[in-house]
Amino acid sequence: MKNRKILIIDDEPHVLKLCSLILSREGYQVVEASNGAEAIAKVEKDPPDLIIVDLMLPDMNGAEIIQAIREKHSCRAPVLFLTAMITRAEEVAKDLDIKVQDVSYQVMAKPLDQTKFLELVKKQLG
Repeated sequence: MKNRKILIIDDEPHVLKLCSLILSREGYQVVEASNGAEAIAKVEKDPPDLIIVDLMLPDMNGAEIIQAIREKHSCRAPVLFLTAMITRAEEVAKDLDIKVQDVSYQVMAKPLDQTKFLELVKKQLG
């Protein structure tokens, strides 16, 4: 499981840094992107084993990024969506189910609980 590549997409530098730190300590290879266009380019160059993406980004939302990756590349990596909309997490998951039907995904609320975050990462990586 170690040395698996994880792409993290978030426009908040502190979230990128925190996720990278947690995952690097566990032995994962981490690639960061701060927007949809950057993420799509990084997937094109070298597809990850897991994608962690914020739902609310300035150029595209998380579901749109995943749809674009699916349409442009053969990457079928599972996804962990992050959201600051804690009270709407179930609603967000239902909406995602409509938009990203061929994706294995989980939704996690921010701020991150490190233990739960790692559990979901491991679950998504199988």
